[in-house]
Parts: sequence; C-alpha cells; structure tokens
Amino acid sequence: MKIGITERGDAALDLSWVNACKTRQVDGCVAITKNCTPVFTRAVLDLTRDGFPVIVHATCTGWGGTPMEPNVPDFKTQLEHACWIVGVGLPASRLVFRIDPIIPTAEGLEKAKAVLDTLESFHLTRPRIRVSVMDGYRHALARMQARGCDVTGLEYQATDAQMKQVSDLLHNYPFLYETCAEPRLVKLDPKRFLQTGCVSHVDLKVMNLLPIRPWDINGQKRNGCMCLTCKTELLSNRHPCGHNCAYCYWKD
Repeated sequence: MKIGITERGDAALDLSWVNACKTRQVDGCVAITKNCTPVFTRAVLDLTRDGFPVIVHATCTGWGGTPMEPNVPDFKTQLEHACWIVGVGLPASRLVFRIDPIIPTAEGLEKAKAVLDTLESFHLTRPRIRVSVMDGYRHALARMQARGCDVTGLEYQATDAQMKQVSDLLHNYPFLYETCAEPRLVKLDPKRFLQTGCVSHVDLKVMNLLPIRPWDINGQKRNGCMCLTCKTELLSNRHPCGHNCAYCYWKD
C-alpha cells in the first residue's frame, strides 16, 4: 500500500500529484495546500467522484496576505473555500484544517487565534484540525527578519514557555487536535491531542482502505514522527513554492 502526500510544495500550485492518483500509482493521497483554488478543487472532486480517496489538508496559519505569506489568500477566504469543497462532494472526514506552523510569538499566537475563532464560528461537527509549531531554521529566521518580522526569542525549537503558550491558546477552544512530532505539546495537554502522523491509521479508515500492521509507524527520520511507512512524496521540487512564505524550510 502507498499513500501519496504533497509535503515538498503546494498541491494547488503543482498539480503533478494528480496524475499519480489517476494512474493508481498510489492507493490514496493527502493533498496539502494553502489555497483551495478552483483548479485544485476540481481535481480533488474529480478524483473523489472516480472513487479515488483524497484527503485535503487546508493549511491556514492566519498570515495570508502579509510579508510572512505574501502570495497566500487571507485566512477567511481559505477556510471558506475549504468548507465549500465539503459542500460540493468531499466527505467531511477527508477535510483537515491545518494550522501549520503556529509561530510562538505574541503576533503568531494572535494569528492562530483568529483562525481558531473563525473555525469555532462555523459550528462544525467534530472538525479535524492539525497543529504544528514552527521549526526556526536559521535561513528561515533570517528571511523573516529581512521582511520586517520580529524574530526575537525564536530558535530552531520553541522554548518550554513558548510551547505552553501555544497549548494554553489551543485549550481555550472545544476542539481536539491531531499532531505529529510535537511530543512536548502533547505532554502539556494529553487529553486534547491525538498523536498521529500526517499519514495515519485515521486517514486509512476515512479513505476506506484496509488497515496495515500497527507497527508500520515512523517512516520519517524525525523525533516523535508518527507517520506510516506507506507514506510517499508525490512532489519533486526542492525549493520554495510560489507562495514564498518567509518561514519556509527550503533555502532560496
């Protein structure tokens, strides 16, 4: 079994993953995008109607349209478009709202709060929400600073105090959160988090695929990763995508 994913770029800007799904090179796909464009939406719905299981990770950090994410739509637009996909055919269990990354600064927490406030206002039934805290790569922090962003106190890993601030914010909402490779965040509020990979047994279930062996976990060389070993990357680029996000882990 192979489950494709689009972590190297954005699934709405690089549609090469669609062919791998159409030709059944993979058994299912997790398509990650910060902009649920009409072309992307059409591709997802066409595959879904053809019986191919696609899960959409609608990434929304709250920074859209700012120097941090200059070519990303504002968060309300992204959230509304993501919900629209469900309204026209994508099963609700296959839509994941992804707040990734949360930047652990006062402004970053305010951005994440705005996204969570909007999600709460939608009155969704048990929405799937994934969260992750920013990895402060040195080149990313330099890029952020060059764009006028305050990087004071940011390092590669969030401090314990910063992680608690993130946990306290998330605790204010009636949601459960999925997360991968964030064991410190989970430890702060274990009842509110489900440690599960970006490709997980939860995904196999909602894709209506037979479960694989439970020990086939941690296919990534990253501490705390819970992804299944059937996960396979579908994008080939190794550079920042057209969204030009300041915190991107790719070097310019």
